[in-house]
Amino acid sequence: MINKKYTILVVDDSEINIKILEKILEENYNVLSAKNGKEALEIIHSGKHKIATILLDLVMPIMDGFEFLEAHQKDRVISSIPIIVMTQQNDTQTEIKALSLGASDFLPKPYNPVIIKHRINNIIELIQNSLLVNTLEKDSLTNLYTKEAFYRYVEKYLKESKLEFDIIGLNIERFKLINNIFGMKEGDRLLQFIAKLIEEKFSKHKIICSRAVADKFYIFINRNIDYEKILYDIEKEVKGYNLNIEISIHFGIYQIKNKKDPVSIMCDRVKLAIESIKGKYNILYSYYDDKLIEKIMAEQQLLNCMEESLENEDFKVYLQPKTNLITGEVIGAEALVRWEHRDLGFIKPNRFIPLFEKNGFITNIDMFVLERVCSGIKDWLKRKINPVKISINLSRVDIYNPNLINMMMVIIDKYQVPVKYIGLEITETSYTENSKQLISVVKQLKKIGFSIEMDDFGSGYSSLNMLEELPIDVLKLDMKFLETSSKTKNNIGILNFVVSLGKWLNLSLIVEGVETLEQVNYLKSIGYIYGQGYYFSKPMPEKDFEDYLLKNRNGIENSKDEVQIRNLFNPLIEVEEIWNPNSQFSKIFGSEIAVLSILEYSDNRLSVIRANERFFKKINVSRETIYNKELNILDLIHNDDREKMVEKLDEIFKTNRGFSMKLRAKDLNDLNKYFTSDIKIIPLKTTAIKLIFLISYENIKKIDK
Repeated sequence: MINKKYTILVVDDSEINIKILEKILEENYNVLSAKNGKEALEIIHSGKHKIATILLDLVMPIMDGFEFLEAHQKDRVISSIPIIVMTQQNDTQTEIKALSLGASDFLPKPYNPVIIKHRINNIIELIQNSLLVNTLEKDSLTNLYTKEAFYRYVEKYLKESKLEFDIIGLNIERFKLINNIFGMKEGDRLLQFIAKLIEEKFSKHKIICSRAVADKFYIFINRNIDYEKILYDIEKEVKGYNLNIEISIHFGIYQIKNKKDPVSIMCDRVKLAIESIKGKYNILYSYYDDKLIEKIMAEQQLLNCMEESLENEDFKVYLQPKTNLITGEVIGAEALVRWEHRDLGFIKPNRFIPLFEKNGFITNIDMFVLERVCSGIKDWLKRKINPVKISINLSRVDIYNPNLINMMMVIIDKYQVPVKYIGLEITETSYTENSKQLISVVKQLKKIGFSIEMDDFGSGYSSLNMLEELPIDVLKLDMKFLETSSKTKNNIGILNFVVSLGKWLNLSLIVEGVETLEQVNYLKSIGYIYGQGYYFSKPMPEKDFEDYLLKNRNGIENSKDEVQIRNLFNPLIEVEEIWNPNSQFSKIFGSEIAVLSILEYSDNRLSVIRANERFFKKINVSRETIYNKELNILDLIHNDDREKMVEKLDEIFKTNRGFSMKLRAKDLNDLNKYFTSDIKIIPLKTTAIKLIFLISYENIKKIDK
């Protein structure tokens, strides 16, 4: 229990806030109040009260919190009084500015009595033990220099030395999360570990090290020292720290240009460099650049209007179809958020989503998307439209929210939507950050009945342990990953392994970012069945997606009688054999014995989806030409043969029987000449709207028109 002789000064223009804080603190402290910074200065300078701690609001008339902090920093009489700033939850930019102006700690709104008393108690105990930042040189926890001592010594070195220097800052990604999950004692042990690590790694060099505040460290070092390897060594050892969560750190570097600049300003620039790479796990360090200030200001503009935009319905939900590559059927969709600001115009997701993940607002956005999806599904059910499964993205920030499931179920219950129609997409990075937390949450969601999709699989964090531990239904891969991986023989084996792994674990595989017919054909050739991307459709508003879905279904269900007839016939081989490069069919298809190609016929359009090496040699045409999605093979067939060809292909839909004929087709290298060939057509697979068949070519000759 703290003795009542200690006095707390609350500086806030809100009477309600003052009353709340007085109620919380009056049992343990004398509480004074001021309505603005000017009144606060008058109370302190009057000398009537010995102020132990100041609780400071930032938004006030006459003299606001930032102006008061500046005055506090310059006034030696009051600069020793610690200030706790009252901020909105996770307002990172405000915290950075306040820290640079000398704030000691923060209290998030709405107020939590336990947290308020704990933090004030800590500050008072520091006073009792003579550990005020201004009066001691060493931080009691890490034994590194305090912020003020660091500033003094750096300023002295800069005045006395002609060498060039840099300031390096170290910050722990999501350190608050570590404190929340494992407790402050474990967080303190981590800080001590990093402090010792910094001293050990830089022990050969004359440097000045500081733990400025919380998890922020500074290192003053000669620029001529090759310290890049040291930074990577520190990162490696921090990642290996014995804690059941992968710890990520970032470094910011400011190369000192003007030695007369205040050291505090230099450190602010280091902070900006760190902020520029927060959340980017593949980037270890960043150098300060003047453009960072412009970037921070632009980001703050978005943060200032995010809540108003959500209330004004400036955020919209767009849906992008997921498609069966073989049949063309829409099997689901991914819900994506778009920001159409009334004044700023369209704001790209890659600008605002990382920002919202940093400040926690992403959970508000994800719940908004879930509500829109539930509302849409309920409307479909009401109008007797059979829903497809819609997947929403869950941020890693959501996973750490203890109220996540309750928040989701409130929305589900509100609309009475069966959860079987909702998929949840999570990323692999969520698993690497805190596997236990993710596994626990995902298992609960799976038990409720949600479908779980692992997004960005293969992005660099994959592990078999993850697939074994998480109850996943779908693996999503990016087309760019597949294209990169397909360039080497070893990686082709990896892709085949992923297909086999998916089948073995009974998982569906979806490839996103599919943009061309060539990519579709490639995916089918290695065993992938489902795709998503601009080749099928870009993300579209909810109403447009409904029209797209119904049109797709009407096309597939056009002739029910033909479907029933068609189902009486079995395909010559299982269609999966066509796309599996290791199948017996593919071995025969790839042989040099015959000229073969596989074509797809749909909606009076004929496309080559696969051809063997002998075909390309004999016809003397490139793959790029023959696989071009704009190319309709029917346009190349001689007028006298085209009508007969179409008639016979249409007949296959009813009979599933192949045929033979003599065919003339244009030479793509010389459109004045034709190839003539005896062809045999063997149907492989039919659906309501598509036919896949094999052609063998014999007696190929080049002729004039």
